[in-house]
Amino acid sequence: MYHRWMTLLIIVLVVLKTVECQGSRTLDLEATRTEMIESRNRRAKELEKMLNVAKEQLKQHKSGQKLLDDAEKKKLERQIDMFERKMEHLLKEPDDKEVKRVLHREQERDERVLARRAQQEKEEL
Repeated sequence: MYHRWMTLLIIVLVVLKTVECQGSRTLDLEATRTEMIESRNRRAKELEKMLNVAKEQLKQHKSGQKLLDDAEKKKLERQIDMFERKMEHLLKEPDDKEVKRVLHREQERDERVLARRAQQEKEEL
């Protein structure tokens, strides 16, 4: 009996904490926007490294230092184009609609996790 009450109390506390966190996230779009920008900048730096490697490989091919076959060359050219477009997207300032979409997706994920935990606790009883 004691175990069930403690389990129930823990579930209630987790639910309350989750609701509190969700409420504060919803109210603070600027903090979320800042987190998104920081994350995008980190991803853009990684993409820039990958882009530089791909451009260097293409440069070596064109100079004759390290020849690629046609399939490899086309793949490299597609990657360069894709990296450049992705970097352009990542470096743009996210608008409110996108920030709200990300917040909504995170809230849905939190709800799924909470429901899964509650179900696991229920099954353990």
